[in-house]
Amino acid sequence: MVSPIVHFNLAANDLEAARNFYSQVMGWDFSEGQPGTAGSIDTGWADDITVSGTLIQARGSIQPGLVAAIRLDDLAAAVAKSVELGGTTLVEPTLTPGGVTIAVIASPEGVPHTLVQQ
Repeated sequence: MVSPIVHFNLAANDLEAARNFYSQVMGWDFSEGQPGTAGSIDTGWADDITVSGTLIQARGSIQPGLVAAIRLDDLAAAVAKSVELGGTTLVEPTLTPGGVTIAVIASPEGVPHTLVQQ
């Protein structure tokens, strides 16, 4: 089973400094975003795989860090396996208006991951 990262959210306290850092260090391109975001991130591509992201404002329960969205064939099974192995479900599987089902889990150490099933 292959479960590629298909999207990520990068939270930062200072959006402009983060945009400057990641554009210079990683070569990422940023588009303009809504208030509280610095917009979409284009990381480029490799081997016909494109991974994009969003730079968001860290505040409240959103701490600085990176949360990856991982595409799975069986989201419900992955959520159940996560709980079985000591993880927690932060957001139950939810069907989005675009027809994609998402869930958010945390590893036993508390690292959050967004799971996606299309």
